[in-house]
Amino acid sequence: MLNKKILAYISNPKLENALMLAMLAIAGFIIFGRCLDFGITYLDDYYLISQSKALISEPENIGKFFTSTIFPEQNSYYRPMLLISLLADFITGKGSYFSFHLTNLILHILTAFLLFIFLKEIAPRKIRTFLSLLFLVSPLTISGAAWIPGRNDSILAIAVLLSFCSTASLAQTGKKSRVMFIFLSSLFALLTKENAVSLIIALPWLCFCFSEGTANSKKRILLTAFASAAAAVVWFFMRSAARPSSGNIDLETFFSSFVYIPHLLGKMMFPFFPAPIYELQDISGYYPLATLAAAITIYLFAKERKNASFIVFGFALFFLFGIPAFISEKAAEGNIYWLEHRYYVPAAGLYIAASQIILPDLNRKIKIAIKILFSGILIMSAAISYLYIPVFREKSSFWDTVAKQPAYHAKALTLAGDAYYDKWLIENKIEYAEKAVDRYAESEKLLSDMQIPEHISKDSLYNYGLASLAISDLKNARIACETLNRENHLEASQSLLTLIKQKEAAIKTENESPNP
Repeated sequence: MLNKKILAYISNPKLENALMLAMLAIAGFIIFGRCLDFGITYLDDYYLISQSKALISEPENIGKFFTSTIFPEQNSYYRPMLLISLLADFITGKGSYFSFHLTNLILHILTAFLLFIFLKEIAPRKIRTFLSLLFLVSPLTISGAAWIPGRNDSILAIAVLLSFCSTASLAQTGKKSRVMFIFLSSLFALLTKENAVSLIIALPWLCFCFSEGTANSKKRILLTAFASAAAAVVWFFMRSAARPSSGNIDLETFFSSFVYIPHLLGKMMFPFFPAPIYELQDISGYYPLATLAAAITIYLFAKERKNASFIVFGFALFFLFGIPAFISEKAAEGNIYWLEHRYYVPAAGLYIAASQIILPDLNRKIKIAIKILFSGILIMSAAISYLYIPVFREKSSFWDTVAKQPAYHAKALTLAGDAYYDKWLIENKIEYAEKAVDRYAESEKLLSDMQIPEHISKDSLYNYGLASLAISDLKNARIACETLNRENHLEASQSLLTLIKQKEAAIKTENESPNP
């Protein structure tokens, strides 16, 4: 009786929303709150913040955000909404990284809340609560919460979910004022990331799902299609002015990458330890098997479906927003970097599909077992996210983790060496100098084994030599000096050679001195 009274009390939509937002906020700050004192990883955040202070610190530059790309020399990365968010953080936080990380966390919590709001239209309370919490704590979303550039995908998810809510409202009420909301939210999404062009297909499809079988459904679908298409046209002209060419699409590579889809689906359904950067060729074979097992289970237990059209829509959303990432000339060879945050919106699509799976009547023991299983997935996901988030703390934690991955990757090793070299300078601990030398040496060996003529950068080579001298490793110091000389960095080579000779002389003097 008491449970029924409580459920009746919280059934008030406003109260239910407030309680859910509070729950998500508390869980988000408990699991990801450590990120508030993080620095930067020296990946995209270095270029977007540290090297772009002149751009993101002045409000008068907002016009430039819409008329140019972030990296003009590459003619790429048209992200006006991302830059506006960085500008707001720079102004409010006066350049403090705390402000950037706080915004990331708030955006992540808001995304999970909007997913809950949308699922209210199509899913029972327990299911929408579970899926919203799972989205919040999933290891898949760590980079969106903890890595500053990862916010681009949480901003995209917010825009997409707002467009979904507007579309649902138009489909159910027929209010023409919702057409403007669809247009604005679609344009918001497109100005965040290019793959939001998929909304041209997704929104009319969603309108069909909500209005199927009702009067005026065709008119509402056409209005939705018009609003999303109009937003795409406006965005296309804005983007074309800022970025005239888009490069070539390798269709052979695009289709050959489809074999990785089961792996990606598996990572969205089950807890996993993520990788800040991973290569397709190194992915585990367990996730495709897990995906197959889940698909068979769904088929056996979900023959009674509340709304099959939403299941199809959810999976279609995964493909529409996830597959464009396969368009890369290097994807087929597994040489592309796949950051987890790219599957932020596709994961929302998968959860939308999952919200519609209705199990048949089961006995009490099976229901208890299912609750334990789902609770276990939620708890394991939260625990993994909590344990893994320190990877994004700063440069050394990030690049050292990347460098430990199976493949890799001279640049990751070099940047890990740079990070430890910086720590050695700041904290003057020999252990960091030793780690720096190890990472640089691994990088040099990897490049040599691969017979790649371009070695690690001049500054890193010079740091390699200095770190080697700090631990009296003259052999590696000379390797760095010789490599600098071979690559015609003569001034750096000569400077390092002078320091080596001074170190040799000091060691010789020390050895020749009589013991007291």
